[in-house]
Amino acid sequence: MARSGRLAVTISRPRTVRRGSSTVTKVVVRNTGAGAARSVRVRVTAAGKGVTPRTTTKSYTTVGAGRTRTLNLRLRTTRSATKRSAVRVSVTGAGGLRASASTTLRLR
Repeated sequence: MARSGRLAVTISRPRTVRRGSSTVTKVVVRNTGAGAARSVRVRVTAAGKGVTPRTTTKSYTTVGAGRTRTLNLRLRTTRSATKRSAVRVSVTGAGGLRASASTTLRLR
């Protein structure tokens, strides 16, 4: 029987972000399985007016067992952005591997 990967994802963010500025959010994709995760795709979406991720997708050929991949994601905001915006990250891999995480970005 072939060993398979298992994906996990975490997001770290600043406490608050000033409207009209940009910030970097750290996304960590971790393979907690015994085998490699293949064809890993990271997709980022932001809900709420005025928040836009610079990169919306990132692909990795493989993420080895016990390994991590880090994506430093830049989010741009406008002066008319809402007070809160949900940032959601979904990760998929070959063989039906899936993981997701979300956080709320507070704007002032």
